[in-house]
Amino acid sequence: MNESDAQGMNCPSCGNRGKKVKRITLDSLLKDEVKSRITDSTFYFCDSPNCGLVYFAEDGSTFAKDDLTVRVGVKEPPGTGPRHVCYCFDHTIEEIEAEVKATGTSTVLDDIKARMKEGCWCEKTSPAGGCCLGTVAKYINAAVDEFGASSDLGVESQVGRVEEDHGDCCTHSCCAGGATLAEGAANMANEESRVLTNGKSTEKAGMFAAGGAITSAVLSSACCWLPLLLLAFGASAAGVSAWIEKYRLIFLGLTVLMLAGGFYLVYFRAPKCATDGSGACCESTGRGMKRFTKGMLWVSPVVVIAFAAFPNYAGYVIRAGNSKNSDADEASLVNRLKVSLEIEGMTCDACAAGLEKSLGKLDGVAQAKVDFESKTADLWLTKDATSRMESETKDVLDTVAEAGFTAKVANPGG
Repeated sequence: MNESDAQGMNCPSCGNRGKKVKRITLDSLLKDEVKSRITDSTFYFCDSPNCGLVYFAEDGSTFAKDDLTVRVGVKEPPGTGPRHVCYCFDHTIEEIEAEVKATGTSTVLDDIKARMKEGCWCEKTSPAGGCCLGTVAKYINAAVDEFGASSDLGVESQVGRVEEDHGDCCTHSCCAGGATLAEGAANMANEESRVLTNGKSTEKAGMFAAGGAITSAVLSSACCWLPLLLLAFGASAAGVSAWIEKYRLIFLGLTVLMLAGGFYLVYFRAPKCATDGSGACCESTGRGMKRFTKGMLWVSPVVVIAFAAFPNYAGYVIRAGNSKNSDADEASLVNRLKVSLEIEGMTCDACAAGLEKSLGKLDGVAQAKVDFESKTADLWLTKDATSRMESETKDVLDTVAEAGFTAKVANPGG
């Protein structure tokens, strides 16, 4: 870090010490026709009311007031309002002065702190590229000094002055409780233990709920896809479907609860700041993160439904790729030996389709048909397998057992 980065840089027009701004501020607030003049150099903001420059850089690049898409409130002369000091929540110098004249103080600072729970976007909306609280406090005190004592309220109006060090909301150093910069730094150390008390935690909780709902939905359909996955890797799936099927309704119930909780947290539960006097910070969540969380919540039901309904359509998907068991081949099976089985343990049509595919792959089987509703399987053996009936039947029963089901021969040859 060079010296200018650490200490700021003086404005080449007025000599005022500038404040470093990020590239995102220039990209957001400069007019399109001047953005090509943005360089890779470090830029600074000049807040001097009597200076026409707004941004200046170490390489000599500058931008004036007319180059911005918004009015720079602190640089506009009195009487040319509105002069904004808070761009996120639309507060002006004129508003502060009018309130001080009427009441002796201003509630603008309190309003900003309260609404920061919704999120603030200083780097994209404020020409200063940062938190406005210090600037707002400065103008409140200036208005109190100028209008408070001379108003009908008398000297007592001087109590309307406020503390000007309110930290930086853009780095979560302040909160609705009015913590100073030093207090904000201490609060940050304890913030991880404060769950669901600020905007960011609420967003995280919403994302967790959406992810949990998807996980529960995936598990609810595992009775169908997990045995198929195990068989694909050569592992035995014995008993898996029946065991998971016992908990299917529980997983579906958790899915509904997770989704409902996610929508509640993001759309209905307002984030809160600490009111216990600890001064814990209200962490502002950016609009991008909020949009992502809400998008994830609305996508989640689609994914959940797809997995929850998997047992109902998986059979069609699995059979679609099984050309060996095509109905077009049935005419050639009239004179082949047929073996019928009674199957136990299937929990959905996907189980039947997967078993049908496994049986159809056996060398001695010309075609296999497994029906979930009747819990039966019909197999037509190849001509050379007819002479090996006993060994072929054993292979068939072994294949059924490996798939996690039990079977018995209903007729040894039909």
